[in-house]
Amino acid sequence: MNLEQITQNLFTLTRTPIVLISKFDTEKKFLNYNIPYQMKGIIKGNRKFVKDNSIDYLVYRFKDYTELCYCSFKILESTVIVGPFLERDASSKVIHNLSIRLNLIQSEHSQLEQFYHNLSILNDDELDFIYNIFSNIMHMKFRPPEFTEIYFDHDSVNANYIHKELLAQSDSTLRNFNVEEQFTSIIEKGDVYRAEDFNASYILSHTTQGEEDSLQDEKTRLRIFEAICNRAAIRGGIDIQFANQISKNFELSINSLNSIKESESLSQDIILDYTWAVNNYSLQGHSNLIRQAVLFIRRNLALPYGLNRLASDLQVSKEHLSREFKKETGKTVSLYIQHSKVLEAIEMLKHSKYSVADISIRLGFSSSSYFTTVFKRHMGLSPKQYVVRNLK
Repeated sequence: MNLEQITQNLFTLTRTPIVLISKFDTEKKFLNYNIPYQMKGIIKGNRKFVKDNSIDYLVYRFKDYTELCYCSFKILESTVIVGPFLERDASSKVIHNLSIRLNLIQSEHSQLEQFYHNLSILNDDELDFIYNIFSNIMHMKFRPPEFTEIYFDHDSVNANYIHKELLAQSDSTLRNFNVEEQFTSIIEKGDVYRAEDFNASYILSHTTQGEEDSLQDEKTRLRIFEAICNRAAIRGGIDIQFANQISKNFELSINSLNSIKESESLSQDIILDYTWAVNNYSLQGHSNLIRQAVLFIRRNLALPYGLNRLASDLQVSKEHLSREFKKETGKTVSLYIQHSKVLEAIEMLKHSKYSVADISIRLGFSSSSYFTTVFKRHMGLSPKQYVVRNLK
């Protein structure tokens, strides 16, 4: 049994990620995780540090500020790196702080939580067992394992590597595929017509690849693609809270993918939805008063909300608010509220199985017939006609 077969068998037994690095620096990876792309730079940097500091006949254990642990040792001029794994369940505080540090959006944060939840927890005895499996099968004599534990803070050498890795990923995406000009600008400008013609699958196919080619890695590429769209839409002027809600909806769609083939149509939906959101919801160019008014409206779509209550919440006169709102948006407050509810209804029709009656209740309409009347006034079609013509 060769070293690669042993590694494969141990991975199957322990379900702990293991990387086998030959003396020629070729890598064989046995992995079972799906992570936000921002974490790949951290893990890659950690593995490089562990490899560079591994010593013959010494079991080397490493732990960094993320609470991720690694164990390495050399056999036949190759380096075996076990990990990442955990010593104990990671605290929610560590995950939360890491999510903030990496500037993760909600879908990426959920992915990070799942990654930590699925990691193996290995104690010294279990690491000793793994090490001795290798040494016994390879018929090599090693001195007893020595566990050297190093707490490696992100502000030390590893931080430079992580920073460069993340910048390299970002720069590579923008440089190689001209995302900034050909792709994100479409979303930032809310150019729905160009978005409809844009080949989103091309960008998706060149997004950062996963560790292995699988449905899980296709989902990872979709999450990266969605994150790029999300941030472009925020730059385009939509409210962050609204952008996060769109992201949550797409996370559900990505999780439910059953085949790689389905990702092409979903990638097109992602760019269209974010572009459409900027086209309809951008707050750029508005005064602070109107931006606040729009945010109040969006966050209270299910309530009986109107000019009087809006003016009271903003602590301004309704006459002043009405005048400024019409000047900047081109719509009265009442018409804008109706239009916003119709746009939200379209999202609900796209991403849920709510009936027309359910949607009318959730959006605060007095009846489904009145909801249908308002919808048709703004869209030229009833909700059912809109679904048949645009969403089937």
